[in-house]
Amino acid sequence: MTDNIIQVLQNANVYTAFDDVYFTPILISHLVSVIHALVNLGAQGIFHVVGDQRLSKYDFCLILAKIFGFRSSLLLPISIDDMPALVQRPKDMSLSNLKATQLLDRGFGSVYEGLISLRHQSDNECRKVLQKL
Repeated sequence: MTDNIIQVLQNANVYTAFDDVYFTPILISHLVSVIHALVNLGAQGIFHVVGDQRLSKYDFCLILAKIFGFRSSLLLPISIDDMPALVQRPKDMSLSNLKATQLLDRGFGSVYEGLISLRHQSDNECRKVLQKL
C-alpha cells in the first residue's frame, strides 16, 4: 500500500484515501523484529502484531506526505460509503497489540516513527535491494 501511495504522489497525481476506515499499520521491519522477539521468548498463542497507533487511511497518507515531502493537497479524503462497488469490508480494521506489548514490555512504534524509518530505508536504497530478493 505504502509503495503505491509514494509512487502516485511522486508523479504528482491525486491519491484518494478513506477518512472513515481505520487501521493500525506497522512497518515490515518492525513487524519482523517483534516476531523474532516473540519467537525468542517462546511465546505461544495469538498475538496481534500491529502498530501502536489507530488512524484513518487518509490520516496515514497525510503523515506519509509530510515525511516524504509530498504536497498534502494531492490527497483527497473520501468515504468508503461513496464506493459501493468495492467489496464490503469493515470500517475499523484496527487491532489491539496490548498482549504482545505487555509480554515484550515495549511499544511497537507510532506511524510517524515507522514512516521516518521507511524514509531512512528508502534514502539508503534498502528497499530497492529487498525488492530484488
